[in-house]
Amino acid sequence: MKELQDKKKELCIYCRGAYAIRTYLRLRELGVHVSCFGDADPNKAGYVLDGVFCISYPELIQKDRRNTVILVCREKPEALIEQFHALGFCSVYSHEIVPEESGPEVTLDQGTLNAIRLFHTELNQIRCGPPKGAWEKETEDRFLLDLERVLQDAQDRKEVAGGCRWSSGTG
Repeated sequence: MKELQDKKKELCIYCRGAYAIRTYLRLRELGVHVSCFGDADPNKAGYVLDGVFCISYPELIQKDRRNTVILVCREKPEALIEQFHALGFCSVYSHEIVPEESGPEVTLDQGTLNAIRLFHTELNQIRCGPPKGAWEKETEDRFLLDLERVLQDAQDRKEVAGGCRWSSGTG
């Protein structure tokens, strides 16, 4: 990861697809400057994301092999990593070296997990409608009161969660 932050080197994200976009956004969050994207598909050359251009494969292999760091962003990057090493690039890595987003992890007790499950069940009933025959037992006013309660519960949970990542605590 240190080499990615070296301001003397150019960082190129290779393969401009979903992995590349996610990796770019994560690097941006970490404050790491990306010089360019690269891709062998000539149709992708010239695209720009946040002012970062996508260059063609021929343009990429013309870069300084010692001062260019290449992050290969595809599901199975090994063959491309070997290919760039064979071309003399010293710093070629998989996108997997970029750390995933981390945040506080919250462990929930069983009561809270049960309340969340109940909320999901109630919300599903609202989205899909009540079970067959339920309208005969309850009035529309009761349904609207229940809907209001579920939505308020959702808002309260959202405010309490405040962006925390949820974990069931089961490992």
